[in-house]
Amino acid sequence: MTANEFLSAWLQRNIRPVPYSFHSDLVKKFTQHCEAEAAREGITRRELEAAAGGNLKRHIATALEDAQDVVVKANKPPSSS
Repeated sequence: MTANEFLSAWLQRNIRPVPYSFHSDLVKKFTQHCEAEAAREGITRRELEAAAGGNLKRHIATALEDAQDVVVKANKPPSSS
């Protein structure tokens, strides 16, 4: 499995919508878990960072934000014209 494949699968399994206020705490935790799981799969931190576009923390933070954005937009009340 390549680092790209690993990261994509890891995000799919672990990222769920959560309130924005929890994101900063989760990013550190998720980054550590992702790095540990990648190491068990034989993927180096350098490979993982490259798969994340150079910054794994930012990549995970963006994935969390994207997941929550979907929920927020889905719950947006219809605009009245």
